[in-house]
Amino acid sequence: MVKEFSAWLRYDEPVFPGQEWRDYLRAFGVKWARTKSTEDVPIWYAIEGKGYVVWVSEPQWSDYHWRIILAVAASAAPIGSPVIEEIVSSAVERFPAMRIEKPLEQVAG
Repeated sequence: MVKEFSAWLRYDEPVFPGQEWRDYLRAFGVKWARTKSTEDVPIWYAIEGKGYVVWVSEPQWSDYHWRIILAVAASAAPIGSPVIEEIVSSAVERFPAMRIEKPLEQVAG
């Protein structure tokens, strides 16, 4: 059974552009006050739209790069997946050291 759809971004510089990233996500309507926590990621922020919530992980340092995960519940994937794809593709254009580590795909639960 598919639990969610997710995509991973990777930032390949030792210093992450935190304020620029926050400004970038603000353009997508991120809700800094609405958070969740999971076993693997301590802080996730919400981007809410009609019929979906896209969750964006706090950047995490892992194996000499920064990782950001974007996820949407499988039930909301038809509406939320295009939002993830837009965030991912435009982030790669805006931040030169950023690239897609894992494209949007199904995650079994």
